[in-house]
Amino acid sequence: MDIKRWHGPLVRTSDWAWRILVVLALGAVVVWAGISLAAIVIPALLAVVIIPVGRPLVERLERRLPSAVAAALVLLLALLILVAAGWLMVASIAANWQALWDGLAGAVTVIVDWIDVQIEGLEDSQVLEIRENLRDLVGTVSAVLIGGATRSVAILGSLLVGTFLFVVTLYFGLRDWPKFQAWLVRSTHADTQQKAEAFMGRFDVVLRNYWKGQALIGLFGAVALGLGLWLIGVPLAAPIAVLTFVISFIPYVGATVSTALAVFVALGTSGIGDATLALLLALFIFNTGENLMRPWLVGETIKLPTFVVFIASTVGVLLAGALGAVLAIPVVALVGEAQRIFMGGAEEAVAETP
Repeated sequence: MDIKRWHGPLVRTSDWAWRILVVLALGAVVVWAGISLAAIVIPALLAVVIIPVGRPLVERLERRLPSAVAAALVLLLALLILVAAGWLMVASIAANWQALWDGLAGAVTVIVDWIDVQIEGLEDSQVLEIRENLRDLVGTVSAVLIGGATRSVAILGSLLVGTFLFVVTLYFGLRDWPKFQAWLVRSTHADTQQKAEAFMGRFDVVLRNYWKGQALIGLFGAVALGLGLWLIGVPLAAPIAVLTFVISFIPYVGATVSTALAVFVALGTSGIGDATLALLLALFIFNTGENLMRPWLVGETIKLPTFVVFIASTVGVLLAGALGAVLAIPVVALVGEAQRIFMGGAEEAVAETP
């Protein structure tokens, strides 16, 4: 065998194999570090992706006020909005909790009775077991909706640390965002500074369009679903609408929870006919929002395949729960924008940046 003949290909294969192993190892380390430090990384990252939304208001206030005061006022406004949204959801659920629970329990009864009719020969113990399993499921959903007092106490320290990091990162980001962007650009190699500057401009545009689109789609879904449920005659239309808007910022998860809640309440209070109408209404509304409204609202700024959005949301949930799902789409969109700019030319990106 001619060893020299195979020497070159073997060396190249070996080089690529080592590179792949190194990349996989680094990826594993990043995932492990992300999971281990999620309580620290996620709140700070959430603040970073929100900063571009508040910067235009800070810039307006800076014309009359010092930067620190302007940033503090916008931070206070952002916190008030977040607290108001959370309070509105919790208060709406709490005020109608008994009616909501009765609707969910009624849905369990309807499902068990239907199973009993459709499947002959079920023993009483089997029917009781099915009923208990469904009630456990309803209890789990209820615990998620109200937060779970025991779990909240257990993670209170983590929540306080995360909230502190979120507030501090958001404040300094709102105050010093242009300086931070300029520092990042200067820190890159001279040959890539033009592309880095283009990416920083696109960073703001992508995130502003994403949050604007998400808010408008959530508002559309909440109003349309609440109005539709009211016209059908399903009770608790207003609380369901409020919940729909608040959790609409969690891709797929929000739409799934809202649809399930609307269908179960309709099933437990109004019967199978209204539940079917509620299901069809929710499917139509959420598909309209994602497939028609989103492209119109964000245009070409965030153009991701549905499959990519779904996978990113799933990975986000697995790594960091609901906040991970909230961050998944903007992070993936920014990674795609970075790849387009740094791997391609900067001229088009510069022209697109306002």
